[in-house]
Amino acid sequence: MKANKKALLNQREYIDEQSREWLESRGLYNPPTGWVKALRMSLGLTTRQLAERTGVSQHSIINLEKSEQKKTVSLSTLVRVAEAMNCELVYALVPKKPFNSLDDIVTARAQDVARQIVGRVGHSMRLEKQGVRNAQSNAQIKELASQLKENLDSRLWDKSLKAKPKKSK
Repeated sequence: MKANKKALLNQREYIDEQSREWLESRGLYNPPTGWVKALRMSLGLTTRQLAERTGVSQHSIINLEKSEQKKTVSLSTLVRVAEAMNCELVYALVPKKPFNSLDDIVTARAQDVARQIVGRVGHSMRLEKQGVRNAQSNAQIKELASQLKENLDSRLWDKSLKAKPKKSK
């Protein structure tokens, strides 16, 4: 599938802009009982009452609350239950820490992949006694990472180029 790279870049920028507020909510309180049970109880609804409002059995509501705790509940079910409580489901995927944007994720991945590619080539060249200095190698990594990112090169997400774990500072 050939994608319009400019359109994808614009989409990434748009998503980054839209998700800034969501990033602030990362790691905030998630009720241990799950949102459905926490909201139901905060509203003073019993499982029987919520079941009636949703059009399912009381047992289904109990199972739903358990499945939400286990993170196995479906989005469509959450939408139905939210509507029954005069709420709406708000759904978002945001970058994990330490990333603050999709661009940060792509940049880090491009640098990691470029390091691996340049490292492989450098290793071969050293074996042939044609190695490059660290400054040259770093410049090559920077340039390749820029190209990988700009072109949304498919190698960015190849499984053969494993992501290196980030070291804690």
